[in-house]
Amino acid sequence: MKLHFKAISWGLSSVHLALAIALPAYAQSIVPSHDGTGTIVTPDGNRYDISGGQLSEDGRNLFQSFHEFGLQRGEVANFLSNPTIDNILGRVTGGNASYIDGLIQVSGGNSNLFLINPAGVIFGANASLNVPADFITTTATSIGFDSNTWLNSTGENNWSALVGTPNSFDFAVANPGAIVNEGTLTVTEGRTLGLIGGTIVNTGALQATGGNIRLFSVPGERLVRLSKPGYVLNLEVRNGTTGAPSTPTPLALPQLLTGNSTIANASQITVNPDGTVSLRGSGLQIDSSSGTTLMSGTADVSGTNGNAASIHILGDRVGLFGARLDASGTSGGGNIFIGGDLQGTGSLPTASRTYVDTQTSIFADALQSGNGGRAIVWADDSTRFYGTISARGGSAGGNGGFVEVSGKNWLDYQGSVDTFAPNGMLGTLLLDPTNIVVVADDAATSDLTTVDAFDDPDTDTDNSQTRINVAAIDNATANVTLQATNNITFGTPIEIFASGIGLSATAGNDIAANSSITTNGGGVTFDAGNNISIATGADITTAGGGVNFSADNNITSNGTISTVGGGVTLRANYDSSGSGRLSIGGSIITGGGSLNLSGTGNDGLAGIVVQSPLSTGGGNATFTGTGNVGRGIDLQGSLSTGGGTVNLTGTSTSAAGIWIGSSLSSGGGTMTLNGTSNGTGESARGIAISGTGALLSGGGGVNLTGSGSQAGISILSGGSIASGTGNLSLTSENNAIRNSGSISTSGTGNLSLRANSIAHSGSIATGTGNLTLTADSIALLGNVSGTGRLLLQPKTDIALGLGGTGDAQTVFLTGSELSHLMDGFSNITIGREDGSSNITFLGGATFSDPVTVRTLGAIDTGGFTLNGQDNASLTFNAGTNLLGSSLFYSRGQTINLKAGGNILVGAIDAGEGGSIILNATDGTVRIVSKLPPSASLYSDNISLRGSSVTISHTTGITFTRGDATTNGVLGEIASPVATANGVNLIPQGRPAPTQTPTPSPDPTSGDGTTNPGDGTTGDGTTNPGDGTTGDGTTNPGDGTTGDG
Repeated sequence: MKLHFKAISWGLSSVHLALAIALPAYAQSIVPSHDGTGTIVTPDGNRYDISGGQLSEDGRNLFQSFHEFGLQRGEVANFLSNPTIDNILGRVTGGNASYIDGLIQVSGGNSNLFLINPAGVIFGANASLNVPADFITTTATSIGFDSNTWLNSTGENNWSALVGTPNSFDFAVANPGAIVNEGTLTVTEGRTLGLIGGTIVNTGALQATGGNIRLFSVPGERLVRLSKPGYVLNLEVRNGTTGAPSTPTPLALPQLLTGNSTIANASQITVNPDGTVSLRGSGLQIDSSSGTTLMSGTADVSGTNGNAASIHILGDRVGLFGARLDASGTSGGGNIFIGGDLQGTGSLPTASRTYVDTQTSIFADALQSGNGGRAIVWADDSTRFYGTISARGGSAGGNGGFVEVSGKNWLDYQGSVDTFAPNGMLGTLLLDPTNIVVVADDAATSDLTTVDAFDDPDTDTDNSQTRINVAAIDNATANVTLQATNNITFGTPIEIFASGIGLSATAGNDIAANSSITTNGGGVTFDAGNNISIATGADITTAGGGVNFSADNNITSNGTISTVGGGVTLRANYDSSGSGRLSIGGSIITGGGSLNLSGTGNDGLAGIVVQSPLSTGGGNATFTGTGNVGRGIDLQGSLSTGGGTVNLTGTSTSAAGIWIGSSLSSGGGTMTLNGTSNGTGESARGIAISGTGALLSGGGGVNLTGSGSQAGISILSGGSIASGTGNLSLTSENNAIRNSGSISTSGTGNLSLRANSIAHSGSIATGTGNLTLTADSIALLGNVSGTGRLLLQPKTDIALGLGGTGDAQTVFLTGSELSHLMDGFSNITIGREDGSSNITFLGGATFSDPVTVRTLGAIDTGGFTLNGQDNASLTFNAGTNLLGSSLFYSRGQTINLKAGGNILVGAIDAGEGGSIILNATDGTVRIVSKLPPSASLYSDNISLRGSSVTISHTTGITFTRGDATTNGVLGEIASPVATANGVNLIPQGRPAPTQTPTPSPDPTSGDGTTNPGDGTTGDGTTNPGDGTTGDGTTNPGDGTTGDG
């Protein structure tokens, strides 16, 4: 569990803490206890051989008991062991602290050594170790084993029952004894060195190459659990009793240093009357009560494999003064924990206050290869950090490490962190208090070096905000992460000098950038639980780094964002829990990087509103906006992507899904817009392009898909959509497309409009590509032009009315509307290729381009004249009957009438040089002037000058070669003078006969035979009486026929 203590004022500055312990002039004996343990101490010169003792039942644990235990300089305490003994546990029961200024060693085996003295332990300047395994000194009142048995530090024990591995330390007193080290304590490579007591002070050297160093101060009445591998520490509130007898009250650190008249005061430390200790010459007062760990000296676990090495400096109050901690490794950095684990999580006990002075250096480097290590400096309340930390990646390869310097409630950061990687990715620095304000450098840092200069960030009046000097970020050599429980505010410009260093900020509430942020290739990432705001003038420039903003609520960006190749992602309403509007009032320039925007509006506001120019320079742009009442995407500022693609998806409950109020352009990338409005009012349009809006594509395709009750797609007057060589497609499957502006393609791209209805009053123009208009209702009130193929077709299989007026269910195009089809199309096709409904002409029509009218149903030309001018040929393909007595006329072009049933039409004139093809694939061909046909009626004429007539039907009777003026019914084929009936073959250069349109014939009349006057014909040959024909052709000029 975490510990919480009353705040204590430290007021620390740079010092070097060194204890100079003076031992008594006389030798302190190692005296065994006469408690039945059987410990034997045998002096041999300056060496004390320690034997005897008690064994656990399995013989793995050896227990020794001392009344007094101490060493003078040059003396040796030699614990005798054998290869079968795993652990030697020596307890001191006399109630006096142990003063050790000599050598402690283990011989005869590879046993771990535990030295237990609840009264306290001091290692003098000459203290040292020669042990083959772990060495742990503690002032615990009892030690537990993984067999759930306990060794009492005083009194009796059931020695044989104490089997297993020591893993728990019980501190059953209110103020446990202190441990002080001024010596050089070293354990074998890969092993653990631990000091666990009420107060821990180290001014000496601690070394465990490739192993673990544990300094842990424990407040009273706590239980420490120690678990392998790596001896992970866990602190618990003591519950109940372990059965240990009461022990004498140990001395606190001041009394430990002064309470024995034979021990002189430390040369660099003074005990103050109030019980604190002071570093002589500094005026600094330090609370040294239980739970305090003071580290001044070295702790070194560096070695070949740093990944397995670790240093723990733990306690309720942790202070480092002129300390050097090193967990570097040849193939990777190790782990260093000061005051707790990452963000105070995990099983490690946490400090309430942590202090690191300017003279402290911490290393977790990968020296040759591998990744840098992990260094954590933490406190639940406040952390003051003025030192340096290095967690560099290996010189031959590997990434930088991870460093956190954080105080949960308050942080004073004036140190420096280096996670550089010469051949890998930079590491990370995390700063993590409750609130953060980045402030300008000031005079408070004038006495600090420019490399390590970090201002003392004062706090606001309620001490709730941590103020971090901007120099801490500007000079960083690690990716900087600011993390706050509440708010983060950037109140002064940031300029990170080192290449590739990024800045990340994560806040539980708001992030506000009120000043500019500049990086040299590093990214900028903001993640807010509420809002993100970028003030006007607070420009963000990354020189290649990406910019990523995510907010659970709104994002407002009024500064310029420039990345020069880095991607930009702004995501409001990131948690999708409600609304979060994205408002862009400043320019965004990515220089080739992608641009991704998303937002959800509420209370009538747009999901995404853009009011300044956006440019990607070749990067792709993807917007997703949702408006509740307001627009989904409101593009009032321009968007230019160069060759990048554009993907916009906008949805609104009432207004336009996508509103284009400025230019949206792409040089070569495709543009895809999907807009949906679920409203019913006037503004319910899927995609709306205003009078100032324009979609421009150089070579990529443009695809618009819209849905809205007023219009799926609406181009207002002045608005435009233009594509060069790419295809342009507008689709509104269930709604209208309304165009009062301009829609065009200028190159080879095809243009397609598909909707329930198309209302066009502006201009539609294509280059050489094809144009397709597909709708059940097409209103052409503006010009339509192009040089490619034009296809006019219904969206569904409905009956069409052309050229006049009729009821709303059948009128497709009136004559006036057809007049807006400009000359120049290579072909105009009307009707669906797969449609089976009828097409009826309700008025005359004139075409300037080749025209094809098609349906699988019938075509009725009515009694109207269909004119073709310029190069207009006329082709009619009817799946059943082709009916009408209208005049088909073209100027020297082909008239091709084809029907699956009968062809029953009036006069036909193909003009000079034109051709006529009549093909009834499953019926007859009849050219009539009026109905009903009878013996007294005459047929109408087929006229052409200088070309051929081809007439086909299915009766199978061939035409006989001969004189056309005498073979067949009188006058049916006449040449060279035009007659009142028959086929008129007029020499080139002579005018066509005048024809008068006649009423539409009844397709049910007649019997398919040809009598004088009814003009029923075959396919170019005519036999008397029955009108059946073969498949011959009529040659121009002389009336002769081809083969029958």
